[in-house]
Amino acid sequence: MTEHNEKQSSAGEVVLPDTSDLRQIAAEASPAERQIASEHIIDELLLNDAARMIATVANNEAKTLTFAAMTLRGEGQALSKRQIYNHFLDIQGEDGPWTDIGHRVPGQYASDTFEPIGAVVKSREMGRQGPSDHFTVTHYGERIGLAFSGMMLDLSIRYPEVSLYEMFSKTGTASETGVRGPANRLKIIQTLTQLEPGRTISSTNLSYEADQHHSIAVGHVRDLEAIGIIETKRMQRRESDKAITIIQPENFTNMDLRPWKGQTPTLVHEYIQNSLEKTGEPARIEDLIDFVKEHTPDRSEEWIREQTHYIVRQWELAGLLQAHSEFSNEQRTYIKINPNSLEMVQELILAVQAIMEGDQSYLDWGEDRAREILNDPQLVNQLLLKGREASPYANRESTADFEERVLGLLSDGEKNANQLTAGVESQGKPISRASVQRITRSLLEKGKIEAVKKAGVSFYRTK
Repeated sequence: MTEHNEKQSSAGEVVLPDTSDLRQIAAEASPAERQIASEHIIDELLLNDAARMIATVANNEAKTLTFAAMTLRGEGQALSKRQIYNHFLDIQGEDGPWTDIGHRVPGQYASDTFEPIGAVVKSREMGRQGPSDHFTVTHYGERIGLAFSGMMLDLSIRYPEVSLYEMFSKTGTASETGVRGPANRLKIIQTLTQLEPGRTISSTNLSYEADQHHSIAVGHVRDLEAIGIIETKRMQRRESDKAITIIQPENFTNMDLRPWKGQTPTLVHEYIQNSLEKTGEPARIEDLIDFVKEHTPDRSEEWIREQTHYIVRQWELAGLLQAHSEFSNEQRTYIKINPNSLEMVQELILAVQAIMEGDQSYLDWGEDRAREILNDPQLVNQLLLKGREASPYANRESTADFEERVLGLLSDGEKNANQLTAGVESQGKPISRASVQRITRSLLEKGKIEAVKKAGVSFYRTK
């Protein structure tokens, strides 16, 4: 990263560079450094650390402000859950937008998310009513967590149309791999920033590049599109599309590619070899062609298509592969960063890498910005109001009320889960698709609705 050198004044004291504006710091990075940031953050160790930090302190404005308050108001002390809760109330004042938050919630942030990653350390201390858990912010939390908090809160302020929760999703995960939502979101965003301006990537290849199961990646794509971070366009699959499976795994894996000169055979082999493992589905010829196009932009599509078909056919004749022609009405989805969000995403990727690598200018700026925001009740309340409006937990309805809402939406015709989710959100009730599916299952079991399949998608209607 660019070094922001200290300067000596005439009196000899050290004068730090002006780091009051993240845009100014980011602007000093050269195009080459921006490209390095985009490429380097995919490194697993750096990416996982960054994703854990986002999941810990930066996927909800309330959580981020709680951590900043613990660090700056706690002054290095071991804080009880009651003290953490009091700090949360104090920073927003008596008329704050989230004074009715459950008294256990801020303390749960400390025990359930801050402590496991090492941003705080837990101790057992004796009080008037017996022993209780106390939490002290660690050096790692002070150095990295606070800078991260300041950076993400500033991002939320400068882009008021998007909340941190909407961008990074919930911390919890249902994935068998244990990968959390914020990690998957960060990988998807980073992968899309690597595309050349104006280029798109298919949803299948995005899941491949981001190392996610296709269904998981598609869910994140849908949510990021809904808040304007990415754009998608859908095109009908070609009739000639083929599903490609490996019938001699060991021979295919260990085949000698040296006789196959050029980059295309290597790309074809790599994609087919890893497709099933990464996406959970056989490789498809059209997705394979897209993959080769993305990695050889200097070649024409006609040449790539001809070469890819020829290579697959030769390996099929050698008994290594089997390709089945399929006609499908399925639409192919192509994805890119929304141009209106590109600047925000680029700033995010650059700042995440700089903070995780310990760039002192970003660390200083992040800490200073967190302090400024925490000392401004108006900004604090603006952030908390935004976080509360986006939180499905703060807006949770009773199951009975939720069922009536869904039945009301179905009263004017059948809808699928995505349409029901959009309908609930249009009524000012942020909700996840999983919650909608939970309610539809309940209504199905009670016999109040029925489901019909159309092109593999469940549509629900009242009986």
